[in-house]
Order: sequence, then C-alpha cells, then structure tokens
Amino acid sequence: MYVNQVGPVSVPSTTRAKRGEGGDFASALQRANAPTPTVETSAVVTAGLLGLEVVDEREARNRRARERAGKLLAGLGRIQLALLGGRIDASLLAQLADLADLANEADDPALKGLVDGVALRAKVELARLSAV
Repeated sequence: MYVNQVGPVSVPSTTRAKRGEGGDFASALQRANAPTPTVETSAVVTAGLLGLEVVDEREARNRRARERAGKLLAGLGRIQLALLGGRIDASLLAQLADLADLANEADDPALKGLVDGVALRAKVELARLSAV
C-alpha cells in the first residue's frame, strides 16, 4: 500500500442515541413481542402451499407428455431403421400403438398440440404399415 497524501487525519463524529429512541436492541425486542400469525395468515400459507402443489402437478403432467412424445419419436425412428433393414418386429409396432393411444395430459396448449401431432404421425405410420 502506498501513501499518496500527507495531511491531518479526520475522524468521523459519533453521536449516541438518547434513551428510548429506536436502537437495535429496542427494535429487536419490539419485533420479538410482535403478535403471532393468525388463522388468516395460516390459511394464506396453506393456500400458497396448495398452489405450489398444483404447479408441481402441472409440471409433472407436462414432463410426462414430453417423455411420451420423445418415446413416440424414438419408436418412429426404430420403425424407420427396421424398414431400411427390411424387417419390422411386431412387438415394436404394438409398443408404438400403445404409446400413441395414451391420453395426452399436457397442460401447456402448445405442448399438447405438439404431442398430439406426434401421436397422430405415429398412428398414420402404423395404419400405413398395417395396410402393406
């Protein structure tokens, strides 16, 4: 550390609070003596927690819908590879049909439309393959 300036040192002045004025200790005591939460506060907290559960359930439904769409796409990819290889396993078609027939439980409208589109594509491919 370098000293750049030489001169008198100034000390900030301190003033003491008068008795009865809001010091930290007094305000802490007032906060400690504050009234306890009422039934209304408890109801608000409970409603907030229930709201979180609803949001968690929505997220869970959306997550399951995304997983279903991913499985449908993976199944369509396996069918494509099987077609290129010249042999399609009947169990693969049955698995894809079961996935395509599941109900779409997504809460997000855009996600719901996307999953419905993937399921429709899987059903079209299954119908096309059963006609051949």
